Amino acid sequence: MKKVYFSYSLGKINPTFLKSLENELKCYEIQVLNREVFNSDYYVDHYNIYKDNFQIDSTNADLANSMQNLINKCDLLIAFLTDTNYNVIFELGYALGKGKKILLVSDENVKIPNALENVRYIRSKYNDNLIYDIINYIESVEDIQENNKINDYEDFKRLLTLYVNDQNVLDQIEPNEFEDFIYEWFKKQGINSYRNENSVDVDYDFLLTDYYHYKKTLVEVKKYNSNSKVSVGKIQQFLGAIYFCEADHGIFISSSGYTKSAINFAKALNGPKIELWDIEEIIKNLH
Repeated sequence: MKKVYFSYSLGKINPTFLKSLENELKCYEIQVLNREVFNSDYYVDHYNIYKDNFQIDSTNADLANSMQNLINKCDLLIAFLTDTNYNVIFELGYALGKGKKILLVSDENVKIPNALENVRYIRSKYNDNLIYDIINYIESVEDIQENNKINDYEDFKRLLTLYVNDQNVLDQIEPNEFEDFIYEWFKKQGINSYRNENSVDVDYDFLLTDYYHYKKTLVEVKKYNSNSKVSVGKIQQFLGAIYFCEADHGIFISSSGYTKSAINFAKALNGPKIELWDIEEIIKNLH
């Protein structure tokens, strides 16, 4: 049985359409994990519905965890884009981070964000034809895989772009996944890239040769939560690895930015240059 999660801003979708959609989904034995969206009053706030149905006291962390647990179980997230998409962007970012199949639905007047242009979408009026288009797409999606991770490079790039609207989306990526996709990007550029097979002795993640005008570049990738920044001590350790490996360049890549002292230390170096990349820099360089 297919499992679907619906993401939309309540009060923006015609309730008659939603009721018809619910009835058709039952006929096809498609399970809607957050089916309370069909059974609550049209004018009730989106988050209050979840708060009541999950019987939780807050509408922040506990609510987010409840939504995330449902998205983890789904085969497909269907996002209805309207002129107000705050919760939808959050849920989309999380679903992309988990490698979920995504279907965007909107009418002709809604602009789809550039970061989502390559995601499968349907533009249509909210009528019976749209219902059948949605069901046909659901039927075409394979059932959930046991270990569902980000496994598509384009999904990773779209997820990074969603960071502009919601800095928490990257918290859903595991550190090793973040490192793997950064490494893959360098490989896709045709750059000679080599994993560090001796990380116990020297602290860096991979080595680049002939990167621009540098003979040897060390790359260190750190995936922290959105509230943590890379300290000056980490940059000093990285500089030690650069000298030990006789490299002439370093790139430190962080998902969460740097302390002021770390930035000042890197700027003041007279020896090998160390570039500090944050998410904005990563997005600029990921093509």
